[in-house]
Amino acid sequence: MKNLNALVEKYKSLALANELNNEESVKNYIIRNMVERVWGYEYGAGVDCYKVEVELPQIGVKVNHSRCDYLIQTANYKCIIEAKRLSEDIDNQKHIDELASYVQNMLVEIGILTNGRKWSFFIADASSHVMEKTPFKTIDFEKISDDEKKYLLELFKKPGADLAKIRSAYEEGKKKAEEQSLMTKIENAILEERRYLSDDEKKHIIRKVEPGCSVVNQNKLESYENYFQAAMMNIVEKEKAKYKAEAEAEAARYKNSIEPEELAVYSIILGLLADKYDTATINLSDFNSGLLAKVHFNGPKSGQPILWVVGKIVDNKYRFEGIAFPKSDGAQGETIALVDPKDIITHKSRIRSEAEISFAGPRVKDSKSEIPSAE
Repeated sequence: MKNLNALVEKYKSLALANELNNEESVKNYIIRNMVERVWGYEYGAGVDCYKVEVELPQIGVKVNHSRCDYLIQTANYKCIIEAKRLSEDIDNQKHIDELASYVQNMLVEIGILTNGRKWSFFIADASSHVMEKTPFKTIDFEKISDDEKKYLLELFKKPGADLAKIRSAYEEGKKKAEEQSLMTKIENAILEERRYLSDDEKKHIIRKVEPGCSVVNQNKLESYENYFQAAMMNIVEKEKAKYKAEAEAEAARYKNSIEPEELAVYSIILGLLADKYDTATINLSDFNSGLLAKVHFNGPKSGQPILWVVGKIVDNKYRFEGIAFPKSDGAQGETIALVDPKDIITHKSRIRSEAEISFAGPRVKDSKSEIPSAE
């Protein structure tokens, strides 16, 4: 770890002094130190050694360049390192395609693309040696963590980790990327929900900001559309963090720690309500069977539940089970089983309708809470 810490500091001082403005500087000052001093490989032609400017065999598709910058050969795998100057964007598809051609032509398993600051690690198919175009790991020397330093040493320090471990790291990274993509889609769905305002609501807002405007025609409504869109986006950015923090603070009153799945549930629900109901809070209660959350409003007409979030503690870990809406008299209804917190979004219309009822005051028999549970 000592040598790696020294290399990171060396990079920062060289970058500050503008000494990494060409590939040769990146190779000599950064990559060579990484290969030799940090990972422990020696220059040579055998196993557990590295070569410099290796001739590429001209097989298959012809490549634009005849040499790759570095080739590391270990008992477990072969790895190509391609260097770029610091100012180059290593996310550029041209550079990735260049590395991929080297990886396939040299029949290696790992490709590394770096400009001295960012290090992107790619893996190739075991039989075809076709390289994945998305890195399984990218590490930035400007903000490298202790865990990332440990990762670099465990996977690449001589003689290197087993290829199976590297492939496992790739699969884990791919899974996280897919999960992040899914969460982005959820966020976008929430944003779309929050951006919605009816024409009547828009007219009401216009009359509030223009006291002298008693009649709002279609032209006036259209002239405000861009303002409404911008305002909604501002609300979204401000309130995303606010509601998550409130959920964490409320949950902390009942549990020493809160599971990520719980926070996902609460954030989604509050997100569906945030644009219209800024007094929405979460009230948690402990039960012998686990956790049951009741979402309701503060204020003089508060206390009427919007929904219950049903979950259990199993082996000291929270397990989300579903949601339950109120009956017409306000009592808890039957649980609607859900597999994943994101499935709550399919019930957004019901959640918002229940919120309107709650905001209006105590529930009575035959209230409009008896509506379909999903869109």
